[in-house]
Amino acid sequence: MALSTAQNKNFKRGAHPALGSKLGIIENTIDVSEVTNGDGLTAITFASATLIIAAGIEIKTATNASVTVDLGDSENGTEYVSAQDGTDTAGTQMARVAVTPIMKAAASVLVLSIGGATPSAGSMRVWAIVADPGGASG
Repeated sequence: MALSTAQNKNFKRGAHPALGSKLGIIENTIDVSEVTNGDGLTAITFASATLIIAAGIEIKTATNASVTVDLGDSENGTEYVSAQDGTDTAGTQMARVAVTPIMKAAASVLVLSIGGATPSAGSMRVWAIVADPGGASG
């Protein structure tokens, strides 16, 4: 069966006529230079009915102290990143390789937790790949 002209154009753009929900990436760069050891910061807030496919951290500027970082939500504080070294070089990516996508029925947050020491320098980009299976973002 041949594609119609409209279907063919959609295919070339990477779209599909029946596709409603879209994937997206949400990110937030956080300056951790004034964070205290043991603090948890709200990095990203999600609306209800959000499917979190993956999440992680990228070191933008290394911390100057023996800092460890965790990334999770209110149910599991280390769901995506657990006890990783915040002194790694800029560009270092931290994320779990195999994470089961998590559907958040209610509004939720990703929390970046700092442990081990109190940094006086450093920044990190927290990111999440998400989908809206309800199609609200259309």
